[in-house]
Amino acid sequence: MVLSSVWLNARSIDADDADARYFAGLRERRLFSTAEEVLLRRLEQRREGVESESRTTIELAQTFVAHARWVLNPERDELLERARRLLDDQIRKQPTPAMQSLLNAEQAFIVATKAELTDADARAASRDDSSSLQAREQLHTAAGALREARERLQPLFKSRQPIPEQTGDRNAAPSLAELRHIDSLLTIRQAQMYLAASSLVDPKRSERIDDLLEAESLTRQLSTQNISEVLQWEGRLILAKAVLLRGETTRAMAMLTALKPAPSPFHEQQRTSGLMELALLQKNYDQALELFRQLKASNNKPSGPVWQLQIEALVSARDLAASQGQTMLADELEAEIQLSLTRIREQLGTVWWDRADRWLHQADIIKELGPELAQATQQARSAYLDGRKAEALAQYQQAFKTSISQKRLNAAAELGFIAGSIAVELQDYSLAATLLEQVAGMEKSNKYTSQAAILWAWSLGQIARTEPTPAHQAAAQAALLQNARQFAGQPAGDEALKSLGLLAIEQHNWTAAKNWLRQIAPTSPLSTTARLTLLDVFEKDQFDLAPKDPAQTAQVWNDVQQLVKDRPVHQPLPAGEIELLVRAAWLAVRQSPPAISNAEEFLQLADDELARLNHEPTTQKLQALQTQARILLIASGPDVLAAEKLITPANLPSSTIAAAVLEGLLQLVATPDLTRQRQLQVLIQKAAEQLESFSKDWTPEESGRAGLLLTRAWKVCSDSKRLSQWALLTIPQVADRPAERRELLQAIGTTIDPAQLAQVVKGLQAAEARLEKGSAPFLALRIDTVQLLVAANDRTVARKLLTATQLIYRQQIKQAPAEIQESLQKLVRELATDK
Repeated sequence: MVLSSVWLNARSIDADDADARYFAGLRERRLFSTAEEVLLRRLEQRREGVESESRTTIELAQTFVAHARWVLNPERDELLERARRLLDDQIRKQPTPAMQSLLNAEQAFIVATKAELTDADARAASRDDSSSLQAREQLHTAAGALREARERLQPLFKSRQPIPEQTGDRNAAPSLAELRHIDSLLTIRQAQMYLAASSLVDPKRSERIDDLLEAESLTRQLSTQNISEVLQWEGRLILAKAVLLRGETTRAMAMLTALKPAPSPFHEQQRTSGLMELALLQKNYDQALELFRQLKASNNKPSGPVWQLQIEALVSARDLAASQGQTMLADELEAEIQLSLTRIREQLGTVWWDRADRWLHQADIIKELGPELAQATQQARSAYLDGRKAEALAQYQQAFKTSISQKRLNAAAELGFIAGSIAVELQDYSLAATLLEQVAGMEKSNKYTSQAAILWAWSLGQIARTEPTPAHQAAAQAALLQNARQFAGQPAGDEALKSLGLLAIEQHNWTAAKNWLRQIAPTSPLSTTARLTLLDVFEKDQFDLAPKDPAQTAQVWNDVQQLVKDRPVHQPLPAGEIELLVRAAWLAVRQSPPAISNAEEFLQLADDELARLNHEPTTQKLQALQTQARILLIASGPDVLAAEKLITPANLPSSTIAAAVLEGLLQLVATPDLTRQRQLQVLIQKAAEQLESFSKDWTPEESGRAGLLLTRAWKVCSDSKRLSQWALLTIPQVADRPAERRELLQAIGTTIDPAQLAQVVKGLQAAEARLEKGSAPFLALRIDTVQLLVAANDRTVARKLLTATQLIYRQQIKQAPAEIQESLQKLVRELATDK
């Protein structure tokens, strides 16, 4: 890998330039923000001449570029683009031609840096065809930009106008010596671009030779000039690596050995990386690792490329040991690989760790899949990362089929799971279910079996929700049942039980929901989730706004108390268990009569656990829930109005919470104590007004529940206008539920105007579409519609609707319950009295 060493050398040849040394030192220590802040402030002050300002601009651009080397995209490209724009703006200020040439050179160096970073990323991807082609194109573009920058310098060397000597004056134009130094840097950087490009081409292709010839020609051309010893050494390193890329290993070894001593620790790393590349080429992995150890022993901290070569040597040695049956050695080498990854992250940061980790992942894929399938997988991964997800899905599908045909079952499981996951992401649930079922059903269990099974059942569930046919619903339930049996006692089995419970809740089958959720063991990671869901079931079972048998209500409350008793014994309790205590307290004060002692006990337990909980956001959330429970607890006590100050927008921050508090207060108002009734009316009015404030954000399901609660609230508060308003708005949502429908019809009364009557009738008729034609619930709804028309004195329409009902549903009426037949006959008799 070629990452330019000349970039890290000071661009200025003036060793006494304190500014240059200061900012170079900040960049070397990666204190980029400090350098950027100082330089930006200097430019904002505008106290410098154009030449001095240009030098400051170059320092800032170099800092942005150096910073870009240590961050990932998109931040990397943003920094490089920022540097380029900065130089563009300075060129437009028209400094001297010599300074313009320096600014142009810096722009070329930015193009080169971007190409080098792309090359490093391509190596991390194990140089698949697409990434290698992209890197090679950028390297050639960079070589062209460097050549153009050199060409712009040439007229200055031939100019008859004198160019000043080096003076150290920042406001002076660049000296001839400085311009020649920049020309040398551009030349050697251009050679490095061609050297890197050649390594991306197959050794047998002529393009590699062409690139190597360009690199060697530029380097030899430079060696004839009067350049520094460091640049001479850089040139000899390029020639040695070119010989290595030609395959002349013996000569390359001699040339690299002759480069010792190196002019600096960094250059010694460059030499060591060349020797390590040579050792890897010769499959002498022990020698490569020994070179790495020697470098570290000399207190020379390895650079990113050297660490990368060490990872490659360790992986090759590990695979060789595994192929020879040396399991213990292979395991030791694997541990060393993981330790090296940790060290890379600690010492070099995320960028080099990401490259090493991606290279390792790809190397493992090649080992598992073979080169051909690995390349196909890499292309699919690249397509996915580029946002071409449909293309990636097709490629992963093909790789999945190929791996099955090649009997690579572990690889097939991974590829099939990835393909299925992408299909889920694209909402192609039918394809996802097909792929994931194949993975879950493979003869030999694999690490993706349970995950695929979970996602397969979930995909079938999504199909059933989108197209709720009996066949789809049965398929989804069958998949969950299969998972529950196959993975009993495992996370996948518990996930299936939870899903079965949630499905039963959707169907309002509380008994089935309790049965499924109770099968999740207390030791399961899903235990707390299951217990909270059980509490949801108990709450819905007891408070679903429909009348309840007292014995049934008592049994549900007993279940809630038992759920609290069965909480985990370990301390501290998880946040979910504390939430369960608070919500159980809420339910306690909503019993009839309120279970005050239970509520106080549960809230005290929650207080004790919250004191142990060390997570501020969760603590705040649970304290808010406690406040809502305390509103009902205080309202249940002797000082009812003490709860009024707690009914605030902050304590009722959502429609769900406001509705729950209002519902609890409405339960409390059923008392013969008239004084308490009046006090509770004050609380009910405040809670109702807060619930109304959320009306614009209600979902259809929320609007039915909230509208019914508001109708009841304004009835209690004797606000007939708001009572009628909410009854009219709510009846379309609940018209297919007899008890709630009749409650709202009663609230509407007989004084509605024709427009309101038409609105209500339209809502009732819309609800008929949700019921089976001619069924008992359908006929009951039709009877209520006719009765409303009669009460509103629209008897003509009522008679027509009743007659049509008798004609169309004659057979169903004969089989209907007796009370429906009696209601119909009563209406017939009443309307028969009309002339």
